[in-house]
Amino acid sequence: MGKLVAVVGDRTTKGGYILTGSGPATCGGRSIALVGDLVTCPKCGSKGQIVEGTPNLTFHGKPAAYNGCHVACKCAPVGSNQIIAGLSWMSVDVIPPKSSESTSYVSNSETRSKIRLDVKKLLDLAKEVSEKHLYYEEIKQQFIQAIESFANSIVTQVDNGSISYAEGSEEIQKEKKASLIKHISGLKMVFLFLVV
Repeated sequence: MGKLVAVVGDRTTKGGYILTGSGPATCGGRSIALVGDLVTCPKCGSKGQIVEGTPNLTFHGKPAAYNGCHVACKCAPVGSNQIIAGLSWMSVDVIPPKSSESTSYVSNSETRSKIRLDVKKLLDLAKEVSEKHLYYEEIKQQFIQAIESFANSIVTQVDNGSISYAEGSEEIQKEKKASLIKHISGLKMVFLFLVV
């Protein structure tokens, strides 16, 4: 079944619109939206990310988004915001699986979306920690880059099946706790150094 490809400017079910796209890949003069591209959300006042796409159409290794794909913003429940594609003329086949395959197909799609939502929460926490507790821009950037590298590694492993969603989610939870502990203890060390 064909669905319209999402492009910059397409709306969402929460009243937002797609801000960023793939750059040179366009449809009707508008950049095609990919997994990871930014979306506004006036309902919660945040910028969300597209967390779903089709493997049938990729640019720079990222799946293209289409009508109905989920967006992760601060709205509850997470993933309740969806793309309403209507500005493009290009469609992509989103083939429903045969009934015997449907459970595994849906669970794989859900797993990919869930792990990306978990990663987004981790990255949001990392940005919050860096803004509140790290004063030097270079240190902030190194911290965020380390978390992003870790997060991308987990997503890749879950996507290629080398670890399960549960294992990936558990690793992300451990990293959340470890990041907070490292930076709280690091702040104590800086404070002690300044006092002495």
